[in-house]
Amino acid sequence: MLGLYTYDGDGKRIKKETDTEITVFIYDASGKTVAEYSSQLSQEPQVAYITSDNLGTPRINTNAGGAVIARHDYHPFGEEISTSQRTPAVGYDTDEIRKKFTEYERDSETDLDFANARYFRSGAGRFSSPDPLLFSAKVEDPQTWNRYTYSLNNPYRFVDPTGMWVWSNDLGGDRGDDELEAYYTAAANKIKNEKKRNKELKKVKNKVADIIEKRQRIRAAICDARSSLSGLSGHQKAEVQRAIDAYGEEGTTKKNVVLGQFSSSSDARTLFGENGKIFVMLGNLSGENLAAEFTHEGSHVADFQSFIDGEPGSDLLLSETERRAWAVGAYTAKGMGMNRYPSTLPGNLQVWNKGWTDSQIAVAVSNRIDAPDYSTTGNKRFTQARAENIAAIRKNYPSWY
Repeated sequence: MLGLYTYDGDGKRIKKETDTEITVFIYDASGKTVAEYSSQLSQEPQVAYITSDNLGTPRINTNAGGAVIARHDYHPFGEEISTSQRTPAVGYDTDEIRKKFTEYERDSETDLDFANARYFRSGAGRFSSPDPLLFSAKVEDPQTWNRYTYSLNNPYRFVDPTGMWVWSNDLGGDRGDDELEAYYTAAANKIKNEKKRNKELKKVKNKVADIIEKRQRIRAAICDARSSLSGLSGHQKAEVQRAIDAYGEEGTTKKNVVLGQFSSSSDARTLFGENGKIFVMLGNLSGENLAAEFTHEGSHVADFQSFIDGEPGSDLLLSETERRAWAVGAYTAKGMGMNRYPSTLPGNLQVWNKGWTDSQIAVAVSNRIDAPDYSTTGNKRFTQARAENIAAIRKNYPSWY
């Protein structure tokens, strides 16, 4: 037996068995690894501090006294470099740290990296199974056609952890900030009519500046949402963490969440798309209100993803996912120290006021959902909502694709 692996309902590895060792992995309420228990005791137990590079790959391990106890260098796709110059005398020694390339856990029994959704072979620079998200392949980008490649064959720039979101087309799609001007200039130059072409070329710089401003506004809100965790504990912290984690990270190669922002409306929407996509359009807000709205919609993303993955009991009523999402927004507002949320609504429709208890939040959430202005059809389940969402996007928002 090379290895026997056991996973929980969220896909996290909870147990690994080999011929020589059994390891159990323990996670906290937010899904972070907090402990590993092995049937093999370390021969030299000690505290180790990890220094990682820009990709998150552990490169230098130091002990409690600051002395280097191990160093690692890697080829572009994660294969560890071994040369005659890299000796224990200059710190290149073995250690017991399981995390390797971009923090993937490397299984020594198979020489594969556990990349959550798939396994990755660093020696080949390829995943061992195809990307299951078929829509991430794009006609205009040949690098996406190969379903086994790692990070668009650009491992110095991209990583592929469990990240899943990309900007909407209105906010530049999956292009980096530094690629926007060249992209829109090229698109304008394709216009055959000279007058129209020159008109579009004059708009490029302002268009790019506007897109980057909106992106930065959302990025700042994401940072605010993450900072709220330090002001929370227990189930409130776990719920906000779940909402943030549901998006994944910006610009990674597995993109089933498309994130955008409406130009005028302050209301947000999260909709099912085709082929497992989830569209999140945030309202025209900023600061803490946008941060709380980001986690509100993130709670929907987490619920939608559970349904797409076919988890038991995940075909929720719309009223159920709304109730949970409003509570998450309230917890985020609490963690950020907001006096009230949403501050754009009158007091009787707010779900958070400073000092409120869980029970008061629950009552306020019910009042919000039951308000006459609320449009959610609570007796619909995801099965029906998904079909209606897909039809609505095709009709009203075809540019989202």
